[in-house]
Amino acid sequence: MLSLTVLTLFDVVFVSGSAILTAQAIYVRRHAHNSSRVALAGLARSAALWTWAGLVFGILCALGGELLAALIAPGFRPEARAIFARCCVIGCLLPAATALMTFASALNRINGREVLFTVNPLIINSVSWLAIAVAAFLGATSLGIIQAFLVSVVLSTLAMFAWQLRCMEPTQRHWLRAHFARALLPRRLLLRARLHRRELRAVSPIFGALLIQQVVTLISYAFVTRAGAGVLLLFGLAERLVNVIFAVFIMTFITVLEPRWARAAVTPGRSREISDDVAIICAALIPLTATLMFAGDSLAALLFGHGAVNARDVGELGDITRIYALALPGLSLGLVLTRLLVIRNHGGHIFLVNIGVTVLHLALCSAGFALAGARGVGAALAVTLGVQAAAFALQLARGGDRAARAERIGIGARLVLLALLVIAVGWAADQIELGFLAHLVTVSCATLLTTFAGGRLLGLKLLGSVRRLARL
Repeated sequence: MLSLTVLTLFDVVFVSGSAILTAQAIYVRRHAHNSSRVALAGLARSAALWTWAGLVFGILCALGGELLAALIAPGFRPEARAIFARCCVIGCLLPAATALMTFASALNRINGREVLFTVNPLIINSVSWLAIAVAAFLGATSLGIIQAFLVSVVLSTLAMFAWQLRCMEPTQRHWLRAHFARALLPRRLLLRARLHRRELRAVSPIFGALLIQQVVTLISYAFVTRAGAGVLLLFGLAERLVNVIFAVFIMTFITVLEPRWARAAVTPGRSREISDDVAIICAALIPLTATLMFAGDSLAALLFGHGAVNARDVGELGDITRIYALALPGLSLGLVLTRLLVIRNHGGHIFLVNIGVTVLHLALCSAGFALAGARGVGAALAVTLGVQAAAFALQLARGGDRAARAERIGIGARLVLLALLVIAVGWAADQIELGFLAHLVTVSCATLLTTFAGGRLLGLKLLGSVRRLARL
C-alpha cells in the first residue's frame, strides 16, 4: 500500500496534477490560433519529457527503496522495509507508463471522448483484482500476491495507453506517434531544452504545491506507522474507502468539466457556467460525506468484516472511517479549486497556501496522535484539507465584480444550510437499529433524498444541473 502511494506520487504531483493541466490549455490555444498539427507537436513534446521524468523517478525509487522506507515509515520493522523496497523495484515502470496513458487519454478527452478517460481506472482495477484472485487460487504466498498485483497494475496501465491510442482518430494518431518518437530521442530533448524550461517554469509552482500536498499525506503515514503496521493498514483502508468515493464521483465531474472550464475561462460571459458546476459538485459532496460519517462503520464491516481483519480491528476501522470522512469535502474542493486557480494562471497562490498548510498539518498531527492515535491523525488531516480548501476559495473569491461575489456568497450560504439539514437527517437515520446493509442503505437514501428536497426548498435547482451534466 505504501509503495503504491510512493510510485503513484509522480502521476499525482507531476503529470495529472500539473503537467497535463498546462499541456491541455496550451493545446487548446494552439489548436485555436495555429493548427492541429502544431498543437499535437507540443503535446507530444510534453509527453516525451514527462515519460523520461517518470522513468528516472521509478529508477530512483527502485534504487533507494530502503532509504525511503526509513524516512516515511519509521515504525516499520526491517522485514517490512525490505518488502517495501522490493515492491518499488517491481513497480518502477509504473510512473512512466502512467505518464504515457495520461497524455494519450488527455487528447481523447479534449476531443470530447471523456468516457475513454474514465474507463482507465475501471480496467486497471479489474485486472489487478483478477491478478490477486488468480494468485491466491494458485496458492501464492502473501508476498507473491503483492508482486502479482503490482505487475498487473503496470501491464494494464501500458495496455490502456495502447487502447487510448487505438481509439484516436487515425490522422491524429499518426501525427502524435511521429512527433512523440522524435521528441523522445535524448538529442531532441536537449535541442528543445529552451521550450522545456519554459514549460517547467509554467508548472513549477503547481507541482511544487502538489508535492507539498503529498508530503501532508506522507506525514500522516509517518505518524500512523509509530502505532504499528497493523494500524497503518486500518488507516490506509479508511483512506481507500474515501478515495474510492472521491475517484468515482468527484473525479468524474473533473474529467468531464475541466476541458469546458478551460474554454469558458477564455470566453467572455461564460464564467457563470463554472460557478454552477462548482455548486453542483459541492451539493454532491454533502450526501456522500454524511453517508460516510454515519454509515462508515457499516460500510467497513460489509467490506472487511471477514478474513484476517478481526472484529476489534473492524470496529476501529469504522471509527477511523467516520472521522476520515470529514476529509472528503476538503480533499474534493481543494482539487476543484486548484484546477480553477491553474486555469486562471494563479498557480503561485497554490504553492504559498500549501507551505502554510504543511506546517499546520505537522503541528496538528503531533497533537492529534498524542491525544487519540490514528483517529487524531485522521481528524488532523480533515482540518488541514478544510483550511486548504477555504484558502483556495478566498483566492478565487477576489475575482469578479461585486454582484458576482454577492451571488457566490449567497449560493455558499444555501449550501451550508443544506449541509446542516442533511447531517441532521443522517444522524436521525443512524439512530435506527438495523443490520449493516440495511443501515448503509437507509442512511445513504435518507441523505440523498434530503439533498434533493432541501436543494429545491433552498432554490439550488439541483435536478436541472444533474440533467445538464448527464447530457455532457
